[in-house]
Amino acid sequence: MSDKLDRLVATRVMGWKIIVQPDDCEGYPEIYNSGNAVCRWRPSHRLDDAMDVHEKLRLCILAIQMPDGSDGWQVRRWSSFDASSTNHKSLCMAICLAALRTTDVTESEIQEAMR
Repeated sequence: MSDKLDRLVATRVMGWKIIVQPDDCEGYPEIYNSGNAVCRWRPSHRLDDAMDVHEKLRLCILAIQMPDGSDGWQVRRWSSFDASSTNHKSLCMAICLAALRTTDVTESEIQEAMR
C-alpha cells in the first residue's frame, strides 16, 4: 500500500522521475532524479521524508495540529480549487494525503495507491 502512495507523492507532488541506475547501486537500482533511492524515501512512514513534502508545499499547507480529544492529526490545506483539511492517525500519512489532494491527483488515484 504505502509503496504505491510514496511513489505517487514522489512523482506527482515532488515532481521527481524514477531513473534506473546500474546494478552496482548497493542493491537499489531505482532512484528518483532527486538522488533519493525509491525504496528508502518513505514519506508515508518517515517524518523527515514527510517534512520534505511539507516543505515543497509550505505555501499550500496552512496548519498541522492534533485537535483536542482527537486520536489523529489534521492537516489544513489550501489550493486554488480547494480549502479543506485531511485527517489521519499518522502525521506522515496526513501530510502525504493533504499534499496529494492539493495537487492534481484525483481521489480515485489516491484510493488506488492506498490499496
